[in-house]
Amino acid sequence: MTGANRFVDSALCATLNRYGVFVRSAMRTLNSQLDSAEAFAICDLSSDADWRGDLRSGEQVVCSAARVNLMNGAEPERRAVFRAVNVDGTSRLVRQAVAAGVKRFVSISSVKVNGESTLLGCAFIETDVCNP
Repeated sequence: MTGANRFVDSALCATLNRYGVFVRSAMRTLNSQLDSAEAFAICDLSSDADWRGDLRSGEQVVCSAARVNLMNGAEPERRAVFRAVNVDGTSRLVRQAVAAGVKRFVSISSVKVNGESTLLGCAFIETDVCNP
């Protein structure tokens, strides 16, 4: 699981652990409060990251790690970092997962899937139309 110390994956990791599912968690900064069977640090989800050793004996990968808040300007440097992590890095992870025999790859994100705000200030719910 990548991004395991963030919003969505930390809850998923805790739930899987309660059901006895072994989880290896990858993150940029180790979090001692993470409810995970095994955690390891990886510098960044980048186009040159080597995941081969970390994918050993894995059956599934859940990827929610991403660089966010980099698109607040049109500077080419920001776009290059965003692409290197979110496109190239994820693509590399997918290719290495396939090569390692991973059976399932799930990519998830919760960033602005429903938009910037709700109508009338109500919370988003699962039946809301996506409006990223």
